[in-house]
Amino acid sequence: MCDQSALLQKIVEDTFTKVSYLKDNVLDWQAVLATSHSATSEYVASTIHYHKAYLSTATDLSITIFENNIPVAIWPLTLYQIGDIYTLQSNCKHIIPPVFVVNTSKKTIKKIYQQCFNSLKAFSASTNNNIFLTYCPLTDVLWQRIFSPAIEAVNYQQFLIADLSDDIVNIKKSFRKSYRSLINKGMKLWQPQLHTHMSDDLLNQFRDFHIQVSGKETRSFTTWKLQQKMVNNQEAFCISIHDDNSKLIAIGLFNISPLQASYSVGVYDRELFDLPLGHIIQFEAITYMKKLGVQRYFLGHRSHLFEQPKPTEKEHSIGFFKEGFSNEIHIEANVTLVFS
Repeated sequence: MCDQSALLQKIVEDTFTKVSYLKDNVLDWQAVLATSHSATSEYVASTIHYHKAYLSTATDLSITIFENNIPVAIWPLTLYQIGDIYTLQSNCKHIIPPVFVVNTSKKTIKKIYQQCFNSLKAFSASTNNNIFLTYCPLTDVLWQRIFSPAIEAVNYQQFLIADLSDDIVNIKKSFRKSYRSLINKGMKLWQPQLHTHMSDDLLNQFRDFHIQVSGKETRSFTTWKLQQKMVNNQEAFCISIHDDNSKLIAIGLFNISPLQASYSVGVYDRELFDLPLGHIIQFEAITYMKKLGVQRYFLGHRSHLFEQPKPTEKEHSIGFFKEGFSNEIHIEANVTLVFS
């Protein structure tokens, strides 16, 4: 274990009354997750394990926080190492706020937020590491207020949500107009398949297809096995499209959490980009989410070319595609902290 990892553990254990680590005790973590109404897929244990495998040099220091010996909050923390540089984050993004069991008092939330502030301040002072946060300023108001004395800079990014509380007919009507006819066209061309179980054969097809389209292997086989496990544990599902020769031409994987479903990864045959493969995958996924009772679908970020730092044309194009299925835009704050 690296010195910074041991240091962070000491700071955490000195700051909070009682914690347990996800890597040591998943039951405490699951106890909070099962009774939280605000946990995205970033808080699901299998997602954290996936990102640790994806980063390869990361140490998982995610904690369950106790109040009066009862687990009340979970906080994903990842210490990521590249060479001699260490970055404290949550999975593959900036540090996100803890989530709490339902009906946790505002007093307790404020106390734990302050402890989070104190622990990050102590870690920054001891290591000279920069600290970055990501949160929604519309819902994480108290979190922002606790950290506001240390906020040096902030930039805002849009992310896309589809409210799925309406029936599927009206949800389809909310799509970008051109997408509705493209979906109808695609349904005449292919019969998409829903997968709530991922066989080894489908896993290998998915991985080989991803390597073929990407032109290289972008992540370890372990990450693929973890995604297979998510599907088989009903924490994710897949939608695939095969051609008349049973060749895989499109596939998407979607995560499920207490708060929402989210778009994880999609792969599409580049020679068929002029056909509505992605449109069919999205519509079938949304239809299945409705059957599960999912109320909210997170499609990802909407990158605009006017933003700083400026996104790539590919990022802008992907954001435009996803936007056609969303009916809400939320704001995410990305914050740089400097402690006095």
